[in-house]
Amino acid sequence: MGTPEDAAIRETREEFGINIADIIPVTLVSGMSEEYCPSQVFLCTNIMENRYVSIQRWKMPDLRMLKVSSI
Repeated sequence: MGTPEDAAIRETREEFGINIADIIPVTLVSGMSEEYCPSQVFLCTNIMENRYVSIQRWKMPDLRMLKVSSI
């Protein structure tokens, strides 16, 4: 089945078209619909490949990727 970390890496690849590494657990979200919770939130410190999937840009026109240093 895999770990929450494995799922976060896989879902990021599937949903955003990028490969990530070096993720750090930040918090666990609860108190919402069972469909979404509990959900683990991670901070990604290494994007190995920055390749957007065009359909995802269409579905999420406000999507932005920022370096932590620019925030």
